[in-house]
Amino acid sequence: MIGLSGLLVKSAKQMVITAQDFKEAGIDVPILVGGAALSRRFTETKIAAEYDGPVIYAKDAMQGLDLANRLQSGAGKAVLLEELGAQQEKRKSLGSSKSIEAGSRSSRPSGENGAGRRAGLQAA
Repeated sequence: MIGLSGLLVKSAKQMVITAQDFKEAGIDVPILVGGAALSRRFTETKIAAEYDGPVIYAKDAMQGLDLANRLQSGAGKAVLLEELGAQQEKRKSLGSSKSIEAGSRSSRPSGENGAGRRAGLQAA
């Protein structure tokens, strides 16, 4: 397992490059990521997209410790990776339905979705 922590946005961006480097080197061990500059969404859409192995987001140090312990356990690792895969698939399907929903809203005139009213309030 490899652990990466991102305190600043620049270090979060470096994680994407690191994941690419690991992929090119044929490394696919689990990467555990966390830190103030990261979110689950960034982890899944930017870092995990550049890596062949599992990339696991921890929201804080205690969750990171729990995840690391589970990754070190033979049976626990298999269950954890299965749970994470199912969660990511669920978020992907919800995200695609939100994109479709958002696309249908964008076809309305600006006054119908509130954008015109917000712009008017800001100008006032």
